[in-house]
Amino acid sequence: MLAWANFWLISTAVLGLIVVVAVRRRSAAMRALAARRGLSYLGPTLPKSFTLKDTSLQRATSFRNVIEGERHGVRMMAFDCRIGAAKNSPWRTVIAANVDEETLRATAVNPELVIESSSNWSIMHQLKTFSLVVPGLMPVSEVEGYLSALSSRTRFGASGQGRSLR
Repeated sequence: MLAWANFWLISTAVLGLIVVVAVRRRSAAMRALAARRGLSYLGPTLPKSFTLKDTSLQRATSFRNVIEGERHGVRMMAFDCRIGAAKNSPWRTVIAANVDEETLRATAVNPELVIESSSNWSIMHQLKTFSLVVPGLMPVSEVEGYLSALSSRTRFGASGQGRSLR
C-alpha cells in the first residue's frame, strides 16, 4: 500500500513540474513573439479599452500572456484566459483586433474558430484545442500566424490595393 502511495505522490509531483515548465515556456515564447512583432508583453493585464462583454468568453476570470500593440494602424492583441473560476475551468487563446468581424474571419484558416464582437473589438478563439499540458491553448506559432495574417490583411486590404479594411 505504501508503494502505491509513493508512486502516486511522485507521479503527481512530476506532472505538476511538467505543467509549471510548460507554462513558463509558453510565457517565454509569447514574450519572444511580442518582441518579434513589435508588440508589448503585458503579462496578466488586459488593456482598459478591451472588454469581453456580450461574448461567450465574458466569464473569463484569469488572464496570462497578454500581448498588445498596433500594426499598420490596427490595434491587435493575443492572450490566454480561463473561462470560469473553478480550478478545472477551460483555458482559451484569444486573438483580438480593432477590425470588423469579416476582416478577422478572412484570416481564420481553421473553420472551428469562433468569431465574435465586443464593443469595437472583434475576437477569435477556438472552443477546443488539443494540448497535452493545457487543453484549449493555440500553439504560439499559430498565434503568430494569425497576427501576421491580420497585419498583412489590414496593410494591403482584401484586394491588395494598399488600403485598410476598417
